[in-house]
Amino acid sequence: MVVLTTRSLDDPPPTGLEARAGDISEIAAELEAQGYCRIWIEGGGRVVQSQVAIGKLDVHELAMISVILGKGILLFQYAGAS
Repeated sequence: MVVLTTRSLDDPPPTGLEARAGDISEIAAELEAQGYCRIWIEGGGRVVQSQVAIGKLDVHELAMISVILGKGILLFQYAGAS
């Protein structure tokens, strides 16, 4: 399992887990070269936008999270968004 993160980890990830950061298109190309063809990605607006930008988003499932979690990053940019 590969976890994409912009945060540094205090401890090494558990066995079987790889933490990666960097250019999403390079990471996607590396995973494809390793034979991965179906990848499940979970994340917020920045993650979704990065996948759309490189043409790697085939299926999008949306879960609504309560506003009590605070203000987040917009999933989609649209006119009138603040």
